[in-house]
Amino acid sequence: MKIKSLAFTLVLFFSTLVIFITNGCHGVYLDESKAASGVAQTTVHVGLHRDRVGKSLDEALVKSFIKDYGLKAEIHNYSSFEELNSDFENNKIEMAITRTSSRHTRSFSLQSPAYDDLQISLFCKNSENISQVFIPAKLAFIQKEFLMAAPDLQDRITVVDGSFESIAEKSYQIKHSCFMAESKFSKTSQVENKKYAKAWASENIYPLAWLINKDANDLNKLVQIWFQKLIRENRMVRFKDQYDAPFFKMSLLEYKHFKNDVKTKLPQWKKVFVKYSEKYQVPWLLIAAVAYQESRWESEATSYTGVKGFMQLTSATAQHLGIADREDPIQSIQGGSYYLQYLYDKMPTKITHFERWIQALASYNIGYAHLRDIHRLAQARSLDPYRWKNLKVLLPEKENDENLDIFIYGLARGEETVDFIDNVLMYHEALTHLFTQPLPTSRDF
Repeated sequence: MKIKSLAFTLVLFFSTLVIFITNGCHGVYLDESKAASGVAQTTVHVGLHRDRVGKSLDEALVKSFIKDYGLKAEIHNYSSFEELNSDFENNKIEMAITRTSSRHTRSFSLQSPAYDDLQISLFCKNSENISQVFIPAKLAFIQKEFLMAAPDLQDRITVVDGSFESIAEKSYQIKHSCFMAESKFSKTSQVENKKYAKAWASENIYPLAWLINKDANDLNKLVQIWFQKLIRENRMVRFKDQYDAPFFKMSLLEYKHFKNDVKTKLPQWKKVFVKYSEKYQVPWLLIAAVAYQESRWESEATSYTGVKGFMQLTSATAQHLGIADREDPIQSIQGGSYYLQYLYDKMPTKITHFERWIQALASYNIGYAHLRDIHRLAQARSLDPYRWKNLKVLLPEKENDENLDIFIYGLARGEETVDFIDNVLMYHEALTHLFTQPLPTSRDF
């Protein structure tokens, strides 16, 4: 009797669970549809506070949100946090993305789920005899924690409005001054604005969230559902892979040489990069970055393996692409640009633009066949080969003869491919920092 009773209870439990899950999912779908329909009736105005030149995780996320639901939206970029705050309070924008602690934002706003962490550091050229500490207005809440560690600096703190980069520039004009910024503040900016170091870091980690107008109920509901989907579909980690990776590794001296090459060599070739960028819809800054890695923008460059030309095309690749003279710089740029587009388009559309470019760059350097071998190795090790952090580990295994039972196309210089991709990403980031308005293409990342 007890066994029958237990069996009945279990059946009832699982039946209820199935009904709950089915109706729950259906309910969420209906809520999502209804919310999306409501938001689609108007134009959503989004305020984005920019702390640095170039793209950001926040911009990528909000653009993906808009695209996923086909919303009519306008993204307004703000350098002033106070101006953005004022527009949000006065209902000029429905959503504010500020990268400030969601624990310290206005109580009358709604919030998205936390999507990233914020740690704050003090940056100084010289941390002895500090004369002044500049704190961005959106990080004003950090004063309390900071003064517990440095109470003698209370009278030397100045809260200023603006981006991290503008405040950093202001700080550099004053001897022995320091400034607060996100701990992962752009390494490009650190080198660009001369050498400095972290003098202090907050012990607390603060959550980041989007702020949503309290009357925008449909928008709030849609944002909540969308973030839940990102996490459930493992898309959030893919977004963060691109923006958390420490691409920029140039020393101050290396960066000076690079900037000199940008000034003296790049002008001769920029129009050619732009021409084939528009033709093949490959970001011109990426073409330029690949060319710099391959030849330092020198038309007569030859590698130790005998590969020649501006984009270092092999004779076989040049022949495949229909390039008559791979040593001719314009033909080389055309061939390399087309080849990058060709490889990008071979990659799965389900992965992000960034991941497709990582795969394309790996193929450009090591060869598509060898990349397929790496995918076989990833499958054997239950790893996702499309994530850059996994590919960096897997590519050097191409040099290990213990994997020959998995590889169809033999061994290759995988460690070199990791260095190639790292360097291309580094030069791309540096160029993005120097060219603040790159021409958009359909394959941007």
